[in-house]
Amino acid sequence: MVSLSQLGSIDEVEDQLIVDFRSHPVFARMSEMSRTEFLEILLQRRFVSLAFVPFYELALDALADEPEKKVVRALIREEYDSAGELTHRERLVRDLLAIGASRDQIVRCRASDQTMGVAAGLVEAVRKADDHDDDTYQISILSTLRLAGEILVAVEYEMFWPHLQRFGLSANELPGKAESKFYYPHMTHDSRRHRIGIVPDLTCNRNHADLMTDRLRDRLMLVSARGVEACIRAARRAQGVKRSFYDQWGAG
Repeated sequence: MVSLSQLGSIDEVEDQLIVDFRSHPVFARMSEMSRTEFLEILLQRRFVSLAFVPFYELALDALADEPEKKVVRALIREEYDSAGELTHRERLVRDLLAIGASRDQIVRCRASDQTMGVAAGLVEAVRKADDHDDDTYQISILSTLRLAGEILVAVEYEMFWPHLQRFGLSANELPGKAESKFYYPHMTHDSRRHRIGIVPDLTCNRNHADLMTDRLRDRLMLVSARGVEACIRAARRAQGVKRSFYDQWGAG
């Protein structure tokens, strides 16, 4: 059994992974980028977003416990909203159009080899490896989804946000601005609000990252220190895959 205090080591590693992710030089250069240069990144990043559902579907197939599957299932379904509503991918295209991309530009864009490698890397990260037992594999899946699919997505969009505003988006309807239907909502509902090593206040509303944190914490507390090691290893790998996306505009 692992205690909450032992889980604090995961939070410490995760803190450093987030700091390292934010420090990628591409983010620092975004303030100097033209609309065309910034759109090039967003158009490639769209292909990673398109890989979200198959990435989560593969993880869903591999998860063993119903409470964890229920969370992942709900996140997949949320991508499509209710009948008649825009899907999340349509909302992404709407935001891109609002900041100056043309529909022709969007549909003609081809995913780069490096972008495709990132999508493949995410899929590979939820495959069962030879050194996984059942417990460490389940922990690795949850750790990967939580960091790569939720927390770092929010970090990315937080880094994008000042520049999205510069080119015409806003959190709410404002004169001369378009309300963001994709980037801003994801920045808020995917963000890390609760740490793994702290007892959660279950009376608070839970965002996507919180739901993943709760399930991961519950599973970690049932296993040995080997589970903590598997969680950290998966988090490092997930961050490396996500960070490598930006290396195509200059490694850092």
